[in-house]
Amino acid sequence: MVNQICVYPKNCFRRKYGTQETGSALVAWDTVSKPKSHGGLGILDITTHNKALLMKFLHKFLKVDNPWVNIIWETHYQDTLPGDKMVGSF
Repeated sequence: MVNQICVYPKNCFRRKYGTQETGSALVAWDTVSKPKSHGGLGILDITTHNKALLMKFLHKFLKVDNPWVNIIWETHYQDTLPGDKMVGSF
């Protein structure tokens, strides 16, 4: 899913000739995704941003004392850690 979403902003920075479906890059994606203060356009790298948000969620799930986190822990992980319990066909 993330790979499909990453294609759209990258396509905006391609030069197309005639009816070609793909074109040559106008600028390197590393340059485009740099912050404005470092000479880039400040466009987020969606893959990196996705990983950061997943890590933030994991940190909240493991460390924060929220009622919903307590409910999940009490319901599903009373005596094991997430990932230790075999579920499904694997």
